[in-house]
Amino acid sequence: MRRARWLGPLLVGTGLGLFWALAVRPRDAPGTVVPFTLVGTNPYAIAVDVRARRAVVLNAGSDSVSLLNTASGRLLSTVAVGHNPSFAAVDLRTNRAFVLNYGDDTVSVLDTIGVSVLRTVHLQAGVQDVAVDETLGHVFVVTGISTGSAPGRAYMLDARTGTILHNAPLGTLPTSVAVDARTHHVFITNRIGGAVSMLDAASGRLLRTIPVGSGPMADPVSVAVDGRNGHAFVVNGADFTVSMLDTRSGAVLRTVPVGANPRTLAVDPIGARVYVVNRGNATVSVLDARSGAEVRRVRVGATRPAFQHDGVTPTDVVVDEQRGRAFVLNGSAMDRAGQLIRGSVSILDLHSGHEVGRLPVGLSPITLAFDRETGHLFVANMKGESPIKAAPDSWNWVPPWLAQWLPWHRPALPPNTGSVTVLNAVGPSRASRR
Repeated sequence: MRRARWLGPLLVGTGLGLFWALAVRPRDAPGTVVPFTLVGTNPYAIAVDVRARRAVVLNAGSDSVSLLNTASGRLLSTVAVGHNPSFAAVDLRTNRAFVLNYGDDTVSVLDTIGVSVLRTVHLQAGVQDVAVDETLGHVFVVTGISTGSAPGRAYMLDARTGTILHNAPLGTLPTSVAVDARTHHVFITNRIGGAVSMLDAASGRLLRTIPVGSGPMADPVSVAVDGRNGHAFVVNGADFTVSMLDTRSGAVLRTVPVGANPRTLAVDPIGARVYVVNRGNATVSVLDARSGAEVRRVRVGATRPAFQHDGVTPTDVVVDEQRGRAFVLNGSAMDRAGQLIRGSVSILDLHSGHEVGRLPVGLSPITLAFDRETGHLFVANMKGESPIKAAPDSWNWVPPWLAQWLPWHRPALPPNTGSVTVLNAVGPSRASRR
């Protein structure tokens, strides 16, 4: 009898301790929140609705959008959209996600709270990118095709209804768009012709066309805005340079050499830094956002250059300015047997600019997004995980909430399924570290 009295509390205490170790502690410690959440085929882009606590994952291969809970990383629902969804932006004021379907040149206006497609907007061929001016309630969708010399167009949509309010001509093959909320100017890169189109965000009118880089062959591929310092930064992929523009006048203030084959960039407005991903030599150029000068160049990416292939070098970057970190996505690499190994995320300290950590993600990661409220990173992995044999559970005694944390109890995964890795990026804020 005495043994029975203490046996019950012991079992309860052991169970609570196991629950804390397996379910609670991993969420509080830096690292992986969810190793991978299954989504559709070929997840290509992610957008975050902070207010609705939703991560919107675009499944390009299955014509659908998966919505994840930003706190837990769990899949909430999957919604059918147009053909080959490839780009998205969120308007936090209306809880609308604007999903660009590259395969049928449409925009699906998605209610992130009600989880439904409210409207489908048909546009000109070649939808390329989208950005939102939340203050004015306008959405800017860029279209243009890579063949021929037909100019692209910028469509201005109403953020609440999705109706087209205006459209303006652009240069050839526009690909990237960014909005400056202070000046209400829109900056759009035109890859063919080496120029940036500047629009008025209130009317949608074209204000001026700005040559960047060395000229027509500069290949401007992406643009980002630092509203605090009044600068827009344009990555010239063929020039290996970045052009710094004045967001009010559009004038080119400076053009700075960076690493080989620069592709994407992100801005830290608090620390006045710009992070440029150089795919050609697996580095990140850190620029001073006020002067445009390169402060340092940090090596990231693959650890074994001999086995590099397309996609192994860094592909994307996001910034957590409140906590003083930048996150650089490194693509998958091949081992000596020719098998894919997992990609990773390099963690850069914004104060020193150095890499301070690296976390593993899935196979063939292509993009990432950051949720500033939860401090979670969402990484889209295009390749499915290798099937994992489920452990036998003859008595069905392992509950689902516990089984998901046990590696030997994960079910076998279907082939060709994409996934999202959710990483806990929470760290001390800049203020607490000073």
